[in-house]
Amino acid sequence: MRFHRSAFKHDYDAETILHAVEHAIVVVDLEPDTDPPKVLAIGPDPAGTLLEVIWLELADTELVIHAMGLRPTFYDLLPTGEDPTP
Repeated sequence: MRFHRSAFKHDYDAETILHAVEHAIVVVDLEPDTDPPKVLAIGPDPAGTLLEVIWLELADTELVIHAMGLRPTFYDLLPTGEDPTP
């Protein structure tokens, strides 16, 4: 996985982003018919906070373009479909 500078806009580092992807509870093809396809993963950072991570599926690698705390827009993709915060 590679990282575009936009992936760090919300102050998450590469290690934190990779942790979220490696422990993803949801992975969804956001735009499978685009070139390149865009993929979303929802997973926890090391502290357990859910992140949304978006990457492009390139021919030779994945390029992470976005990482931030999970927004309500994507709650319906979670197994419960609800706000994950207690």
